[in-house]
Amino acid sequence: MLARGTAAFVAARAARCAARAASASAAAGRQYVDTGGYQGTGLGGFGAARDPLTFAQATFYRAAAAMSVELIPPSLEARQNAETGEKYLKVAREGVVLLTMAPSAEGDVSSGSGGGFGGYQSQGPSVTGTRRYDWATRKGYFALDLLEAGTLLARSDPALLAIRDSAQPLNFYHQTGGAGKELELPSKSLKVTLSNDSVHFSLATREPGGERAGSITITINDGEMAVIRELVRYAIPRMTGMHAAYEAKMASSIRNARGDP
Repeated sequence: MLARGTAAFVAARAARCAARAASASAAAGRQYVDTGGYQGTGLGGFGAARDPLTFAQATFYRAAAAMSVELIPPSLEARQNAETGEKYLKVAREGVVLLTMAPSAEGDVSSGSGGGFGGYQSQGPSVTGTRRYDWATRKGYFALDLLEAGTLLARSDPALLAIRDSAQPLNFYHQTGGAGKELELPSKSLKVTLSNDSVHFSLATREPGGERAGSITITINDGEMAVIRELVRYAIPRMTGMHAAYEAKMASSIRNARGDP
């Protein structure tokens, strides 16, 4: 991640974040149509006043592309015990680690043609100047589920990479709209190539007929990958709501031990 110190960049960044938040927010949280309708909802106590929506992400920049990592919490639904009338929350949909990639908005960085978000590849060092990226029209999403996040964390362990002789690829595939939609909707694939000193993320889409619609590739250095690994590690127990359930049960045990009402 790179610090941007200029007032112009900060103002532009704030404006872009505000625009994205305004367009993506719904009554129950933030919704991502491209990822299959994932939306973030708080894990606070049932019946409590809703906290202000907070959007946070880690973004990594290269000359030709940028990638952001965002943690989307699970969606919850209210339930009520038919016998006791007690209200509780149940996880309706697990959270995801959302990767969003966008090419540079400048026209001289294209490394290919094609529809969708085009063909863009970035393997250079981190960008030190201010650049613009096309988050509005050519970004691509890939939402890592619980198992995919765990696989990425396990396979990117620096100790394992250090003893391997060659780069190790990971391939994830998502069919938009679910199984049975192969001939109706586009598909997405994420290839992660792991090595000692860098990691290549390559996001590609294919049209229903199988032809490639576009791709974006970005190279992440070892320090940036360490940040991504820590975010994924933090996210995994929270993607299932496990942490909230544990903390609620622990609080209940403490109250019972104290004899609190």
